[in-house]
Amino acid sequence: MIQIQKFIFNSFGENTYLVWEETSKESIIIDPGCFLDTEKKRLSDFISLNDLSIKYMILTHAHIDHILGCNYVKKNYSAEFYMPEGELPLLTHAEKQAEMFDLNIETPPLPDHFLNEELVLLIGDCKLVFYQLPVIRLMNIVFILTRKKSVLPETLFFRTALAEPTYGVEIIFY
Repeated sequence: MIQIQKFIFNSFGENTYLVWEETSKESIIIDPGCFLDTEKKRLSDFISLNDLSIKYMILTHAHIDHILGCNYVKKNYSAEFYMPEGELPLLTHAEKQAEMFDLNIETPPLPDHFLNEELVLLIGDCKLVFYQLPVIRLMNIVFILTRKKSVLPETLFFRTALAEPTYGVEIIFY
């Protein structure tokens, strides 16, 4: 069974999602926005309490509020880092983004891989695939998470928005 925990972090009120497969405890952190030490501790405490193994870190886009915890997650969990390639200029100019909000940040790590439609990520017996939607934005993606061994979907209509609706990023569990 797939579990989801939503955290609201930083002064922007950004949504960070922790998604895990209950049996294997393999997990994905989506948009790690934890910036303050108290936020990082809250995330780490939850991960420890639930004995989760962070396998992947995914950015839906690289606005400052979504990238504030990238260094923390990468350093503490060695998660493979994925993001849309079109968002790389924002990530590489993170310090400039931070200056606009009077924030002082470390340079975030570069992604290990870019999201694309051929990519399949595995957590436990579930696979996560990505689809780019044709819109004005550089990268508008849908995540679909399914059980590898299932012939029929477990749940057909469970949908949770992962980012601001204007970005159209959704995670759909089948």
